[in-house]
Amino acid sequence: MDMVFETLSSDRPMKTYTISSGDSTLAYGSKSTSYIVGMIEADDELYVSDITMDDGWAYLSYSSSRLRKNAYIPLSVICENNKVPCYVKATGSIAIYKRSNTEEPYGKISSGDIFVAVAQNADFVQVVYPFCGAYMLGWIDNADYNACVGVNPLPSSFMPELVL
Repeated sequence: MDMVFETLSSDRPMKTYTISSGDSTLAYGSKSTSYIVGMIEADDELYVSDITMDDGWAYLSYSSSRLRKNAYIPLSVICENNKVPCYVKATGSIAIYKRSNTEEPYGKISSGDIFVAVAQNADFVQVVYPFCGAYMLGWIDNADYNACVGVNPLPSSFMPELVL
């Protein structure tokens, strides 16, 4: 997922969940595993405000006992990063899921919407898509992804700050 999110910030985050639905995730106070600041539970929605690809960390906020906490986590906790990113256009309405191993709804992509595919497993594709002034990172069914069409060149109306 060699992507640059130039405008990713606390005011314009990327919302997502951890890949794992059963395990808690350690949250760190720095880009190091030596300073633990808390635990992220599987049901916690994450608001990612910075991603650094060179060292593989994400800076985010999450809810803990009704308070929002800031922390770092390894990028691998939220993205499988196993697919060359590509822009695609939905040819129909597509259901978005929180994780690839569940059917928990997380939103939808409308017909004609453009999004970025960033990871894939046997049944699902992980995608980033703009939503209400922010981004969402979720999963769509492989069959829905295969019905989409590639986009080249990218229309200038698509959020230009999302650059591959």
